Amino acid sequence: MNTGNHLSWHCDEHTSSELYRQRFKGKIGNLIIKRQNELLLSFLGDIRGKSILDVGAGHGQLAEALLNAGAEVTAYGSSRGALEKLMPLPLRSGTGPLYPLPFGDREFDIVVSFRTFPHVPDWRLFLGELCRVAAEKVSFDCVTKDIMSFFKPLLYRIKMKKEPGTRDYTLQKKADIRNAAHESGFRWESSEGQFLLPLVAHRIVKRPILMPIEYLARMAGVTRRYGGPVVVLLERAT
Repeated sequence: MNTGNHLSWHCDEHTSSELYRQRFKGKIGNLIIKRQNELLLSFLGDIRGKSILDVGAGHGQLAEALLNAGAEVTAYGSSRGALEKLMPLPLRSGTGPLYPLPFGDREFDIVVSFRTFPHVPDWRLFLGELCRVAAEKVSFDCVTKDIMSFFKPLLYRIKMKKEPGTRDYTLQKKADIRNAAHESGFRWESSEGQFLLPLVAHRIVKRPILMPIEYLARMAGVTRRYGGPVVVLLERAT
């Protein structure tokens, strides 16, 4: 466990903190979450009646949207404290280690995990567990190694200065994720970046004046290839 830069199997406790939630308050925060959820739901398709496990759910960004779409949601986190703000919602909940997950093979139709993948100590082990307990689909967000990743050192310094409590995060090659998914019996179905500009840039500005840039980049297909964080959809291979 690398506690020096917050990479741990309990990383969801930080994500569920009030300090972290403040980053997604206000108009910009709502736009960020709206884009994230619309992209996820477009990938998953019709989820009415589907059982969905949300791993690291305490940030509260997914559960309500999944419930509204008709899914049966189980929110899972590494502690009760990490899930306490979700308790008013009509969902199941469970706590335990992020690795290994205390569920049976293919116990859920779909497994999702957002704001967690880049912060676990071993993403391959984590992905293997997400795939193991999913019968049909797995979706998560990550930060991939591409042209924009060369700016990570600068962006990380800016985030550390502007957003207290910023954690380090790992970068993955898309090919490595594809291979790891294949080893777990899944295929890479689709992926898309959420925003072209770093999220911290939007939060620093605090107003949606940069959103026209995002719209044009999305229409031109630039965000799909170079944007981040990247939403990935895996489907079980038949």
